[in-house]
This record gives sequence, structure tokens and C-alpha cells, in this order.
Amino acid sequence: MPSHDSYFDAFAPVSKAEWLEKIQKELKGQPLESFDWLIQPGLAVSPFAHREDWSAELQPLPGERSNNDWEIGEDIPVDTIPDAHRRLMEALENGVQAPRFILKRPLKLSEWQHLLEGVELGFISTHIAGIQKVEEFPAIWETFFEMVHSHPERLSLRGSIYIHGIAYAEEGFARVMAQLLERGIYALPGFRLLTVNGHLDYRGEEGVVEELTGILVRGTRLLERYTDLGLAPETVHHHIQLSVSVGTSYFLQIAKIRALKILWAHIMEAYGVSHLSLPPIDVRFAPESQLEDPHQNMIRATTQAMSAVIAGVDRLTVLPSDAFEGKMSSSFARRIARNVQHLLKMESYLDRVIDPAAGSYYIEQLTDVLGSKVWESFQGKLKS
Repeated sequence: MPSHDSYFDAFAPVSKAEWLEKIQKELKGQPLESFDWLIQPGLAVSPFAHREDWSAELQPLPGERSNNDWEIGEDIPVDTIPDAHRRLMEALENGVQAPRFILKRPLKLSEWQHLLEGVELGFISTHIAGIQKVEEFPAIWETFFEMVHSHPERLSLRGSIYIHGIAYAEEGFARVMAQLLERGIYALPGFRLLTVNGHLDYRGEEGVVEELTGILVRGTRLLERYTDLGLAPETVHHHIQLSVSVGTSYFLQIAKIRALKILWAHIMEAYGVSHLSLPPIDVRFAPESQLEDPHQNMIRATTQAMSAVIAGVDRLTVLPSDAFEGKMSSSFARRIARNVQHLLKMESYLDRVIDPAAGSYYIEQLTDVLGSKVWESFQGKLKS
């Protein structure tokens, strides 16, 4: 393959001092700081990032990923079993890889069998949500496990069971949950039973530090609660997944998720589990980011999805453009939501490059500044 290094020979290297001098000349006395992005008080980022800002060559974020692939998610409301099954099959036939069932009540074994009739669970990951009452969780887990316990690929099945809110750390439920975690790691090792719900912390662009701090606090509370109950840190961490909202601030959302990966790696190191993989990051559009105009939502869905994908998420659910209406989305809106992700994979090939943002001086700087601010805030929360 021919080398293209010679293309750069025509351009003399420019030091940061030379670059800033040229910029200041063009600004005619206007201070460089006036162009800083003040995200929130105490968090400002300069647009003038340069290679000299880093002492070493920038590398992709640490991890064990061999590519940047992610799963295409879609919510399946379970109002009636026949309707949910029809919608599930439509989703799977059109490329969904991670359906998430929004339950209104615990399902019976026969209802699960009907709902998943004709579905090859080994080809997808299966996610269960909508659970509001903690006392329902054990029954849902037991019924689902009863359905899949004889599956020939049970040990390789993947998914999660998710409770709304922060009930995982409540003492009474935690004792019951601890038993399920120990059993689950052998019965369904590919299922995550502890979700760090970052959606509760989403505050938009101006609250990004508080959002990430909240996610770290929720995660460490889970680790503390269950290790205090006698579980090994490896067992607890094995069950954790991080669920995060993305808004419309493109570069900030990329940096937010990248910073979360770095910060969570620090927590893993503190608990002695740095030899394990990072937990899956599940990303969904923040409902607050949607307008009462499906056409605008449809357009902005691309940049919102790109920010999540470029940051390196494991699962992404694009909100249908008419979801703001509060009723079941149309088949057309769901189709467009899926196709946004298909385009990012099949035409943009964003699934093939490990950490596409690595080496972007601006994004790297934004990641570092945000991560440092959040870590400082997080340590303050731990001391208080």
C-alpha cells in the first residue's frame, strides 16, 4: 500500500505559540479567553487545543474492544402480549439487536413463552424494564429464568433486568438481591441485574458535572452495599451496567461518555477489579432533548446518535421522533429511529474504528477538563 506521509511535507509544523500569535493578530486585541466555552461556572474549555498540550502520544481509551460496534436497541411496551409480540417481530426483522420490554406487571411463564415465540435469544440481548415495585423483581427473575433454563445456549445468553429508581441499595431489598446476584452469576452469567440509572441525574448541558458525579455516587453505593453484605467485588461488578442519557450538545455528550469510562476505571482500580472489562454503557435519548416537532427530532437524532456512538457505547436506543406525544410511536417513526443507526454502521462505518474520537485535541481536552472536574466533585461527595 503506498504511503501518503509525503503529503504532510508541504506543510511546515506550527507550534502552539506561533498558532496563538496568528490567532491573536486576527482578533485585533480581543482576548483569547473570550472564546472559551463556559459550560457551567468553574468549567470552561478553550477552543484552541494543540498537540503540545499533551506530553505523550494520544491513544484510544483503555479497554478490550476490538472494534466500536454497538447494539441497536428499541423499547417494546408490553400492554398486551399479542401486540407486544407483533411489535417485537417487526423490530427484530428490521435490525434491532437489543429489545427492552417495558412491563406493566410481572408476566406468567406462558406469557413469556408467547411473547418470545419464534425469537432466537442467542442472536440478541434481552432487556426487561418497567419494574416499579422492588418486591416484583424476584418473581420476574425466577419466571424468566424458568423459561430459559433449558435453552441450549443459556450460559451465553445476554441481557439485563432493570428496576426504576435507586431501590438496589435499600437494605431490605439488598439482602434479597444479594442472593440473586450470587445465583445469577452461575445461572445466567450474561445477564446484568444492577443498573446504575444515570437518567435520574440528567440536567442538560449546564448540569453535566452533577450528572456524572451522581452516576459515580450511585455506582459506588451499589458496590459498597453489596460488598458489605459479603459479596466479592468481582461478583457485584459483573452485574453492573451504566445507563446514561444523551442530549443535543454534540461534543459535550462525546466527552461525557468518554470521561465516564475513564472515571469508572478509577473506581474499578480502587475496588481491585481493574482486570475486568468496563461495564456495558446503555445510552438513550434524554426526553428533555425532544421538541414538539417530529421533523426536527428526526433530524437531530443523527447527531445525538453520533455523539453516543463516537464515544463508544455498547447499546443505543434512538427515541422515535414522535415519542414526545406520550403515546405509542408510529411504525414509520420507529423505522427511522432504527435506520439512523443502520446508516452509522453500514455507510459511515463508525462501528469499525476503536474510539473514533481519540487524538482529536479538542475532544481530548474536553474529556480531560470534564473528567477532572467530576472527579473533584465526586471526592467531595464521598467526604461529605
